Amino acid sequence: MSDNPEMIMVINPGGVPLVTQNISNSKNMIEPILISGFMSAIQAFSGGLVKNQQNKDLSRQMGAQHIILRKYEHFSVAGLVNEDNHIVRNQIETIATQFLNLI
Repeated sequence: MSDNPEMIMVINPGGVPLVTQNISNSKNMIEPILISGFMSAIQAFSGGLVKNQQNKDLSRQMGAQHIILRKYEHFSVAGLVNEDNHIVRNQIETIATQFLNLI
């Protein structure tokens, strides 16, 4: 298993992908607009269930892959990964920090 995300997305609150990077270069990846809308819906649904969430990461297993979603004030960063661990979570945090520096 790889510690590198297969896909990283920066998503606005409406679920629209602002930035998408397909790291694995797989030809079988789902269209970013479809997966980002799905992730946004999961995040909204989970946020309604858990009011006092200490951890700002949301992780869901989807078959052999995991979706890690980290919410910020004006956007979210999502990673599609083979394995959920601290290495990929740190990579997602780094990407979010870089995006924050750009805006």
